[in-house]
Amino acid sequence: MLWRIVSKALPTCSRLVKRGMNIDPYCPRCHKEEESICHVLFKCPYANINWRLSNTRVLTSRQFTDDIEENISLIVDSYHNSNLTEQQKLDPFWLLWRIWKERNNLVFNKFRESPSRVVIQVQAKVKDWINNVANWRINIPKPSHTTSATSTWTTPPFSFVKCNFDAGFDVRTFQGTGGWIIRDHYGRAKACGSSILPHVSTPLEAETKALLVAIQQTWIRGYRNIIFEGDCELLIKALNGLSQHHELFNPLHDIDFWTSKFSTVNFTFVGRQCITAAHFLASYGCNNDVFYSSSNNQPLGLQKLLCKDLNT
Repeated sequence: MLWRIVSKALPTCSRLVKRGMNIDPYCPRCHKEEESICHVLFKCPYANINWRLSNTRVLTSRQFTDDIEENISLIVDSYHNSNLTEQQKLDPFWLLWRIWKERNNLVFNKFRESPSRVVIQVQAKVKDWINNVANWRINIPKPSHTTSATSTWTTPPFSFVKCNFDAGFDVRTFQGTGGWIIRDHYGRAKACGSSILPHVSTPLEAETKALLVAIQQTWIRGYRNIIFEGDCELLIKALNGLSQHHELFNPLHDIDFWTSKFSTVNFTFVGRQCITAAHFLASYGCNNDVFYSSSNNQPLGLQKLLCKDLNT
């Protein structure tokens, strides 16, 4: 959600009016000002009450302004404050999401939730998330190859499938491309695809979003015991609890949500030689389409790479 805020992509009333919709541009809750992104998340009396009740340290010495980017910077800066607890660092991000959710509840369901209840639920959710992440990091087996990548592709164990993923990033357009391929324990390709990844700012973010697409596509196809392999060591370390990247907070949260749906999930760091098929799809699979996915038809170049993997 954070990138949608900064890129001014949230569909508030004032933005929808600018896009040609014939609706009331004013805030549906307070009716005092036009509903801009900054207004609904920070300046509306309802939002203001939520922030005050949360007792967030973000507002200890500063106040939110009419500049959305300045407000978001204030929240992001607080995340780096070593004097704050993990709960205090994360509460503002979750509260942003919850304020927007309650706005939609009002607009579409005519339901009004009290600010006090919102804040209590946010703090409870953050506490649960911190505990779950801590338990997950304790229980996951630490991969022995996080610093030494496997150099040849191998088939997954029986009852597992392996999904390789990769991403490309264009520094001129800030657009990424992702590729993924699922293979069984015989090495047979079960599905493959690629997609455009809009609004990415770094190669690391592109890799993370490519993985998220791969996870979703794997789950849609009914696989529940998965090994995900990629060549981005920074991402694999973050997924395995060996490092932290605050800029990946939202996509990693989404990945955590989706992986909870599987029976077994492993994230493995491998060399580029192991993901040549995924790299091919990320590079060439999306030249004409925004999204490409196939369980049967494989490009000729991809077939050659799959044969090479099995014969290595």
